[in-house]
Amino acid sequence: MKTIDHIIKCRFCEAELGRITARVSDDTDEASVTNETLGLADARCASCEEEHGSYKEMEQDFIQKTGETSDDFKREIADAGFSKSNLTDRVETIAAEKMAVHLQKEAEREALEAKEKAKGGKAAATDETVEGGAEALGE
Repeated sequence: MKTIDHIIKCRFCEAELGRITARVSDDTDEASVTNETLGLADARCASCEEEHGSYKEMEQDFIQKTGETSDDFKREIADAGFSKSNLTDRVETIAAEKMAVHLQKEAEREALEAKEKAKGGKAAATDETVEGGAEALGE
């Protein structure tokens, strides 16, 4: 193992944020050591954090609006280039998709309840019975 001195840079503007001393294997080329290889993938300067948002703020917003997990957020933020504006578009898409699924299930539940009521039975449809019931009714 050898010790290297690495300059931490902002992921967006490459501004120097500080230095870190890291231990790497002897065969590691210092030029190949990056923020990412040291576990600092989302280092941001204050200006870029203001422009692109903070990682924690975006994670909380993502989870709250989509109901998805932290692991889902990590995948989506990487796909969005760690940019708040790109992630915001994705959050809106995910939320709209989930709402469409919810509305479809609600419509299927109402249709199943209406058919049951027309047959004289009492309907107590749930999400689970809607999926199976709608298929059973040929819808």
